Amino acid sequence: MEVVTKKELENDKELLESIIESLDLDKKKEIVKDLEKESLKEDFWQDTQRAQRVMKRLENLKSEIETAQKLTDDLTSLTELYSSTENSEELLEDHADIHRRI
Repeated sequence: MEVVTKKELENDKELLESIIESLDLDKKKEIVKDLEKESLKEDFWQDTQRAQRVMKRLENLKSEIETAQKLTDDLTSLTELYSSTENSEELLEDHADIHRRI
């Protein structure tokens, strides 16, 4: 059975933090707020092509933010699990899944 080391988890955490930092999620969250405000305007759907582009961009930004948050949460949970248990097959599978998604 392969063993997941604390160092591997730390390396994955550093990699994920680096990726998330490069994504500038705070700025993207602000863009999401602005696009949501724009989409609530009375005349938003007057230009349907533009409105559809805005909604698609909004959807993509939200998905990117949610994915980053999910990966962060999953890696945090895995790190906590690692601290409280010996290596198990489930832990190895979870680590492999998170590492693949990063």
